[in-house]
Amino acid sequence: MWKVYTDSMKPHIEQIWGWDEKWQKSDFSQSLIKYDTSIITCEGAPVGYVQFKLNNEDVYINMLILEAEYQNKGIGADLLSIIHAKHTNKRMVLKCFKINHKAYQFYLKNNFELFDEDENFYLLSASRLGQA
Repeated sequence: MWKVYTDSMKPHIEQIWGWDEKWQKSDFSQSLIKYDTSIITCEGAPVGYVQFKLNNEDVYINMLILEAEYQNKGIGADLLSIIHAKHTNKRMVLKCFKINHKAYQFYLKNNFELFDEDENFYLLSASRLGQA
């Protein structure tokens, strides 16, 4: 999972804050404790992972990462639908790097809406899922 994380996130993190390998590994390890983590496999090989946390009012998606060759195949949308189906009474929320245009468009396509933003992130939420 570390390789999938670094392949996906390092370019964005480097551009925004710079990459501190020691800090990133520590934060990555802590996220495995803090969030429910599911490894996504294809033919027995790990190709990504999803992390989320169930809160009182919502489901917070911390990470949804797929290796590049497994993107744009409906896997991410299916994962969001599965999480939402298990928690239909809660909205889903997440943060997306502003510079990650591909991810931002993916979430908008899957009925997430912008509800706030800060210097580096869009904050998105969805109460229903499916193709827009």
